[in-house]
Amino acid sequence: MFHSQIITGGGESNQQAALDQLTQKYLGLPWPQPHPDLIILEPVKDALTIAQVRGLKTKLALKPYSAPLKLAVILAAEKLTLPAQNALLKTLEEPPDHSLIILVTDYPGLLLPTILSRCTTTGLGPAKLVVPNQREIETHRQSLQQLMVSKTGERLRIAARLISSRQPVRQVIQIHLYLFRQNLRQNPARATVANLHSCQTALRQLDANVNAQLVLGNLFLRYSDSKAG
Repeated sequence: MFHSQIITGGGESNQQAALDQLTQKYLGLPWPQPHPDLIILEPVKDALTIAQVRGLKTKLALKPYSAPLKLAVILAAEKLTLPAQNALLKTLEEPPDHSLIILVTDYPGLLLPTILSRCTTTGLGPAKLVVPNQREIETHRQSLQQLMVSKTGERLRIAARLISSRQPVRQVIQIHLYLFRQNLRQNPARATVANLHSCQTALRQLDANVNAQLVLGNLFLRYSDSKAG
């Protein structure tokens, strides 16, 4: 039995239905009715922190109160900070026998590859983050490297040109995010981590219907040189 699972796509109603099936199966109660063996983690101030993950680890170490296992559900798992993801990875690598950890996210690509490899994935619909093809990677790697050495005015002009060219802003940010995640493996610098978080924030702003040019311009201004790619 896998001790961890990712539920992605399908919209909130389908995700809630999937969680209901799990709580009915293991706890005998509908989701999200409270149960001593149900642990729910939700973002606080738009983030899931390392302190929350450490608290989860402590609770999972305890034996189930009345159910066959302890069921942990991490909602909006893409909002796990990088330190929180690293802390969670340790639990996923050596999970308690009596535990099942569920990560719910529309953006599995925002999770570390090592987390994805430790979980089975239940796709209820298309994920909102795709892996770019090699041609896109090379094109955006070059433009991102140029962006990193540009001054404020030029960064804003680059953002404006991307908007006027009608290139999908979400796709640009997703590819930048992909490049930073790849770079993180070789260059775990603070600038790389900060750029990752900035991309995640920008994607959430787009979800909230913030003006695309404003999102992109602010994102480019926040970038710190981490020699992406």
